[in-house]
Amino acid sequence: MEIPLQPLFQAIATAQDEAELRGAMMAKLGEYFAATRWGLSFLDQLPTVDENSPLMLKLALSLDYNPVLRYLVQRHSTVHEEMILPHGVWQSICPRADHGHVMAGPIVNQGQL
Repeated sequence: MEIPLQPLFQAIATAQDEAELRGAMMAKLGEYFAATRWGLSFLDQLPTVDENSPLMLKLALSLDYNPVLRYLVQRHSTVHEEMILPHGVWQSICPRADHGHVMAGPIVNQGQL
């Protein structure tokens, strides 16, 4: 059964703040993807990276190392790792065993990403 995207778009359009957006999105996202876990991250709320940051964090947030993040930032477009990488390569890039696949995308609201 296909689930229409309109309710998801409506939740994005009517959210008054990030907390409301997070609540609405987290409640609905699982309906759209065959995933065992999902999340919503705001790039401006990710930890800052400096010389004292763990290597895993530095690599995950590096546009040079993380091709999924680089694609998202450069194109402002949704991306699944297998759109840009051969099957299985993501697991060699991401050290987390629970991140078998990753999909990322921008949310645009009131002209802002």
